[in-house]
Amino acid sequence: EAEAVKHELEEAQRARKRRRDEAGVQWAAKWFALCDDPYSPDGASWQYRGGYWAARAKHDFPPANQLW
Repeated sequence: EAEAVKHELEEAQRARKRRRDEAGVQWAAKWFALCDDPYSPDGASWQYRGGYWAARAKHDFPPANQLW
């Protein structure tokens, strides 16, 4: 059963990506940004942008995708 749920979740993620691509919408993380990082082997790392704790305190979260 876990394998079936995993497969369903992955297919839903792929479908959301297809819809974004068709609409020309670029995905962006809500709480992190990919920034230059000279210490990372890749030259970039995800860094916290801020805002999560303030949103959590106010229970003011932007709409999220349904995960399952």
